[in-house]
Amino acid sequence: MGGRAERNEYLLLHACHRNNCIPPDKYNGLYETFIVLLDFNSLYPSIIQEFNICFTTVDQAFDDLAEVDLPNAPGSSRPDGILKNEIRKLVNRRKEVKKLMSKEKHESEKYQQYNIRQLGLKLTANSMYGCLGFKQSRFFAKTLAAMITSKGRELLLQTKTLVENENFTVIYGDTDSLMVNTNTTNFLEAKQIGQKLKQVVNKNYSLLELDIDGIYKRLLLLKKKKYAALSVDFNDENLTTAELKGLDIVRRDWSELAKDIGLEIVNLILSSIDRKTLIERITSVLALRREDLEDGRFPLEKFEILKQLTRDPADYKDIKSQPHAVIARRLNESKKFRLRQGDIVKYIICTDGTNNPPTQRGYHSSEILANDELSVDKNYYLAQQIHPVVMRLCEPIAEIDAYKIAEILGLDPSGYRKRIFEVSNGGDNADTFGINKEEKIDLSVIFAPFLLK
Repeated sequence: MGGRAERNEYLLLHACHRNNCIPPDKYNGLYETFIVLLDFNSLYPSIIQEFNICFTTVDQAFDDLAEVDLPNAPGSSRPDGILKNEIRKLVNRRKEVKKLMSKEKHESEKYQQYNIRQLGLKLTANSMYGCLGFKQSRFFAKTLAAMITSKGRELLLQTKTLVENENFTVIYGDTDSLMVNTNTTNFLEAKQIGQKLKQVVNKNYSLLELDIDGIYKRLLLLKKKKYAALSVDFNDENLTTAELKGLDIVRRDWSELAKDIGLEIVNLILSSIDRKTLIERITSVLALRREDLEDGRFPLEKFEILKQLTRDPADYKDIKSQPHAVIARRLNESKKFRLRQGDIVKYIICTDGTNNPPTQRGYHSSEILANDELSVDKNYYLAQQIHPVVMRLCEPIAEIDAYKIAEILGLDPSGYRKRIFEVSNGGDNADTFGINKEEKIDLSVIFAPFLLK
């Protein structure tokens, strides 16, 4: 994190502390104990039912008030509202359809028909909240929408407290779910902990239901909505699948080369190898891929970067900094292409004999094949594609920092900050970039996407 961003975070953390704000904790890092993902089923529709929130039960005179002044949820003090009744009907119909599904074979046409029907009912119930917050809706009700989201945040924080009262740590919270560190490497124990936490929470409600949405054998938690995990089948510990959320390697604005190498690194991190072997293998993979790149072993399409045109090529103004727009305009002028708004442009950063910045050295593969003076800018892909992707993935691994990755990739490491740590004593006296921990506040608490007084 840069100095300016870091300073801003300190200021905001101090301000929140003074104002008694309560951000749910998020602990970045690599977890090698089982993590249980707890999720509220259909949170917003369930809140509407649990607390009887409806335009027929809540005074709309509060519409211009701040969230702290919202009226109390009516609950059972008022007759059931229209919203509660209609959502109940949808939920009950969905239950009936799911019962019918259970009697059919998964591959049958009947099963697929029932599945489409139950998904439609689920979406209709979930979108009921949306019409309350949409200004153009006939049933727009800002107060109700604010009450529902406020209740959602309140419920998540209450659930966090209940989990912590059972002596478990919530490592991440987001909208309707929590990740809980079970502190065990035993799968059956982790399942039992998840079931116990479900019971502890669910006994407080009649219609809200917390469920186990996943069990992770290993978890690499990077940032909000950015993680990689090795998910274990609930009924068979030996069946595992990798889950990737929000990482660079699932985005199309990185080259396939960078994504492939990133995926190799993720698979190593999620494997069950010890820390020393992990460091050795990551180092080996990066060195091999650098050698492959320098020896020209990757096909041209691996270097392609994809970007969508948000307008017609001719309508772009600041075009020099947008290679996809420059290329689209150039290809259109050649009469061989007709690229327009919404199309995906593929381009490769090349060396072309000029000193132009990379954004002005983008070319389509057809142009490269037709011009012997164009070649892939290998240094660009090492420094601007592979390095940042790998650096973010390895952020929780103290032994592999930006400096080390640059060294392995053959880049000048002096342009990268070096992480200072003491392996012999666990690094208790030093922190990232050599800043003493006593000189700054604890940054292990990072903001989740909501804040509640």
